[in-house]
Amino acid sequence: MPRKICLVTGSRAEYGLSYPILRAIQNHPDLELQLIVTGMHLLPVYGNTIDIIKKDGFKINAKIKNQDGEKTSGTSMAKAIAKCIEGLANHFQKNKPDIIISMTDLGFSLAAAIVGSHMNIPVAHVHGGDVSGSVDDAVRHATTKFAHIHFPISKQSADRIIKMGEDPSKVYNVGAPGLDNILNQKLYSEKKIRGKYNIAENSEYIIFIQHPVSLEEKQSKVHYIETLLALEELKIPTILIYPNSDAGSSDVIELIESKKIECIKPYKNLDRKEYLSLLKYASVLVGNSSSGILEAPSFHLPVVNIGTRQKGRERAGNVIDTGYNREEILNAIKIALADESFREQVSQCRSPYGNGTAGKQIANILSTIILDHSLLEK
Repeated sequence: MPRKICLVTGSRAEYGLSYPILRAIQNHPDLELQLIVTGMHLLPVYGNTIDIIKKDGFKINAKIKNQDGEKTSGTSMAKAIAKCIEGLANHFQKNKPDIIISMTDLGFSLAAAIVGSHMNIPVAHVHGGDVSGSVDDAVRHATTKFAHIHFPISKQSADRIIKMGEDPSKVYNVGAPGLDNILNQKLYSEKKIRGKYNIAENSEYIIFIQHPVSLEEKQSKVHYIETLLALEELKIPTILIYPNSDAGSSDVIELIESKKIECIKPYKNLDRKEYLSLLKYASVLVGNSSSGILEAPSFHLPVVNIGTRQKGRERAGNVIDTGYNREEILNAIKIALADESFREQVSQCRSPYGNGTAGKQIANILSTIILDHSLLEK
C-alpha cells in the first residue's frame, strides 16, 4: 500500500513553493497524495486561487474555510488558526494520513503540526530553521518543535533546527523547493510575457509585492503608500501583485483599489509559470516578498527589500535593504536599475538555497523513512 502523504496549502506564495513537492509525491509509485486547501485560496478578494490548483490537475481532498474575508487583524488570524485546527482534526481522523507536510511559517501550517502531533501522525516541516522577523519566526519555530521530520532549505537553517534540540538524523538539507520551479521547467519567452502584460519591448518594468507585517499592522497602509509614491515618481511600468492575508492586508487592498496610478497595474494573483517568467525579464523586484530572497537570485534579478519582514534571512548579493521612507526606497530602486557596480555584483550572485531537486528528495525520503514510535518520541 502506498503511503498517504497529506499537504495543507493556504496561500498563493506557499502553494508555489509546495508545487514541486506535490508533483513529486503525485508521481512517486510508493506515495499517495492527499491535498487540503484552506486560507486565502478560498477567498474571492485574493482571486480564488483554488482555481490555479485545479488547473494544475491536483485532486483536492478537502476544503477548510477558516477565513471569511472579514477585515484582517491579529484577532482574525488567531480565529483562523483555531478553525483550521478543528477542520484538520476531523479530516485526519477520517482519512488517516501516514505523514503530514507542514509548509513554512503560516498559521494553517502550525495548525497542521499541532493536530498531527496530538494525533500521533508524523509531521514533516519544510522551510524550518529560517529567520525572517515578526510573528513568522515564532510560528515557524513552534512548527519545528511539533514536527518529527525536517526539510530545511540551507545549511544555516539546518544548524538552527539542530540547535533547537531536534534529532540531526531527521534533519535533511534538501534546498528550497521554489528553485525546482525555476531550474526544471521552460518558462515563457520574453516576447510572449511582455505581450500578455502589455509591456513594451525593451522597456524596463518593475514587479511590486509588499505584504503587511503583523507587528506593524497599524502602519501597513502608511508603509504601502510610501512605496506607491516612490513608484509613481519613477513612472516605470509596474506589475503590482496583491498582498497575502496577514493582519493589515484588508487596509492595503482598500488602498490598492482606491488609488489608481497610471504606471501601476494591479493583479490579485498570477499563474506560477507566468510569475516566474515575469521575474526572469524584470528590471527589479520591489517590496518584501520572500521571492526576492529565495527565487530572484536564480534570475540575477536586483531586489529592493523594504522593511523588517525578511530581516535575518540568508541572501545573495542581489538585495538592497531599505526602510519605509519614500526617498530611501526611490534611491534604492535607482541604484538597482542603474548602478554599474551593483548590477555587476547581481550578475555574479549565487543562491544559497540548493540545486533545484528538493521536491524529488522530499518524496524519496518520505517513501522510505521508518515510521515507528522512535520517530514520534521527541
